[in-house]
Amino acid sequence: MPREANPETKERLIQAAVTLMLRQGYAGTSVDEICREAGVTKGCFFHYFAGKQAVGLEAVRAFHAARARRMLGSPSREIEDPRERILATMGDFEAMANEPGVEQGCLIGKLAQELAAIDPDMKDLCVNCFGQATELLAQDLAAAKETYAPRADWEPREVAGHCFASLQGALLVARLQTQAAPIAITARHLRDYLKHLLAT
Repeated sequence: MPREANPETKERLIQAAVTLMLRQGYAGTSVDEICREAGVTKGCFFHYFAGKQAVGLEAVRAFHAARARRMLGSPSREIEDPRERILATMGDFEAMANEPGVEQGCLIGKLAQELAAIDPDMKDLCVNCFGQATELLAQDLAAAKETYAPRADWEPREVAGHCFASLQGALLVARLQTQAAPIAITARHLRDYLKHLLAT
């Protein structure tokens, strides 16, 4: 008789993959290690996933969903004025530097660097994740530009892309230095930069 699917078991496997791949990368993580971390058998793993690539994709989706929930659930999203909402969002990124484990970096950026050239599915997923985050900031920038800098010659999506590229770079440096300071510094400078772009 086929084994019944257990959502909790599947979620444990996904979270184990997130933890391990964030710590040691995709290549450095084995299915056996994921099973040990999740406390399940290898047979159980293959009941839910065809292989490491499948759980890796789910790990990225889960990581992105958690970040999106956090971003959308932040009090900064309740601020009506788009300029102040943007500046508060950068403040959220600066505050993130104080959280335990943040220096481990971003799973999406980590696996994109490791696999984009050899895994089209992972590349497409990471591009989509970054695109969604960038689009949210771009929408806020467009609204703020209309009010505060209607004649400025910068393009909201380009500026949003620049901001997220800078933050990804900061996460990489934070991982290399095993400290979160680069994240806080980058977020603070981005806040000042955006404040200047949207100066009245």
